[in-house]
Amino acid sequence: MKKEIGDETNIKALGNVLKDMGLYDKALQCYEKLLKQSKPNDLAILSCYYGIGQVMQLKGDYGGSLWYFEKVLDL
Repeated sequence: MKKEIGDETNIKALGNVLKDMGLYDKALQCYEKLLKQSKPNDLAILSCYYGIGQVMQLKGDYGGSLWYFEKVLDL
């Protein structure tokens, strides 16, 4: 279990760093990978949706970012 938590944290952290570096497509890949690995009702899903929403906003896709931010609120 410790390894699983570490892997999730590392993937999320890498996505955040890539987003901050302006490497938006690579950041999206990290968030999407973590989404695929997450179990239903996992808190990592919230983080992924929020991160994807931020990336979409930074890319100028405000409709897409709003959709992901609303998903965070719905969960």
